[in-house]
Amino acid sequence: MDGRKFSVIEAGGKVLSLRLSFNAMVEFNSEVGSVDAAFRNQPFKAFRSLILHSANEANPGSLTLRGAGDFCEDYIAENGMEALGDRVRQLMDDSGWLKSNAEEEPGKNGNPAPKRPSKK
Repeated sequence: MDGRKFSVIEAGGKVLSLRLSFNAMVEFNSEVGSVDAAFRNQPFKAFRSLILHSANEANPGSLTLRGAGDFCEDYIAENGMEALGDRVRQLMDDSGWLKSNAEEEPGKNGNPAPKRPSKK
């Protein structure tokens, strides 16, 4: 299906295929709440959740919660905490879930579709 973007991330000798789908975002929101609040108030949990659900969307059952935490720990050890945050933001941006490209197309990336004239 068109539009289903996959990404790859590597750490600790492991390579994960990721797909930040609508379903993965629903699971992420169920686990940590709103995107903005999660990354601001509980970044470790948000990073782990996003990696977990994106990996399992790309390859169902490929990663456990603990495995996702271990992967994030390896990534941070190799690249730093800021690099993990940057990589997660890139994943979200590439998947169209951030509003940074909202002006490109109405109805995409959180940009509301144009309002129709009201009938009076």
